[in-house]
Amino acid sequence: MADAFAGAKLRLDSEHLGSSAYSSGTVTVYIDGVKWSGAPGAVPLKNLETIDVVAPGERFTYQPFNWPSGFGAPVTTTS
Repeated sequence: MADAFAGAKLRLDSEHLGSSAYSSGTVTVYIDGVKWSGAPGAVPLKNLETIDVVAPGERFTYQPFNWPSGFGAPVTTTS
């Protein structure tokens, strides 16, 4: 996920979320509502996972997202 932020020239780590810096507390990441234990920028981007990045001091309540049909990985066929 860090590549997405780096491409926009923004930081994503335990003390930075984009152009915001936090001296107390840490940036937290949730994947499909489950807290990620690694570094915020190390979250792997996977198809159809919901990633929530939460700034220190902000409240987080998971809201499941129902992906519309057609938003899956491309179907490949073998001959």
